[in-house]
Amino acid sequence: IVLLLLQHDRASVCPACRSQGLQECDSGRCLPQAFVCDGDVDCDDGSDEENCTIGLCEPVDLHLCEALPYGLTRYPNVLGHHSQGEAGSSWEATLFPALANTACHPQLPFLACTLLAPPCEPGSQQTKLPCRSLCEEVMKGCGGVLRAAGLVWPVGADCAHLPDLSKTCLLPEDPPVGCNERGMWECPFDRRCIDPGLLCDGVADCHDASDEQHCVGCRENEVMCQWGGCIAQRVWCDGQPDCPDASDEWDCGTRLMEEKSRSNSGEKTSRE
Repeated sequence: IVLLLLQHDRASVCPACRSQGLQECDSGRCLPQAFVCDGDVDCDDGSDEENCTIGLCEPVDLHLCEALPYGLTRYPNVLGHHSQGEAGSSWEATLFPALANTACHPQLPFLACTLLAPPCEPGSQQTKLPCRSLCEEVMKGCGGVLRAAGLVWPVGADCAHLPDLSKTCLLPEDPPVGCNERGMWECPFDRRCIDPGLLCDGVADCHDASDEQHCVGCRENEVMCQWGGCIAQRVWCDGQPDCPDASDEWDCGTRLMEEKSRSNSGEKTSRE
């Protein structure tokens, strides 16, 4: 009878936890998803830290999150994404930038990115999450925008489920860490940070292609493509694109006229 009562009690508790977007301890206590597998024991029986599969640290590769004060992340995250690819293609990755464009709160990008790409410290099993107080401040500014648009804040990011200052949590740094401090190159137009190894590699990584401008190093009898990279001068305007961006076939009529004009000018000078 006691066993049946216990089973009945657990059966009644579990749906209640799930209906609130919470996880259940083996003891039946409801717990925010953010506290599960975060490196801290919160269930009385320790079941929130059992059977945890935490991925290895990997570089942050989400465009939205390239200005973070840290460069490594790992999954799964609190929103239920198991990879950066999944996080980058999620509806949250569309919602957060749309909200940020409204300028509803200056710390929204930091909050969104620490949820999408939580920081990873090599050798540590603890996953740090944004502080509840930060989430509440952001929601004061952005909640009205969400309601006006008929949208809802992600359940996994519910402020009430995030840790308060009694636990280790994340707040924005002041001042924020820039690209240079992280050993990266900053695109002038959109402040995006890229790896220095991507400069002048023939592929535009900045939206304005500034990482492929002012590149030097082409040899004699070579010409530089618009977005970087060198090709032989003899294949310039030969009817076949040889540059990665096909810029060797742009405005060929104008270029040929200019070259002919320079050539004629040179001949005239030599005769004089």
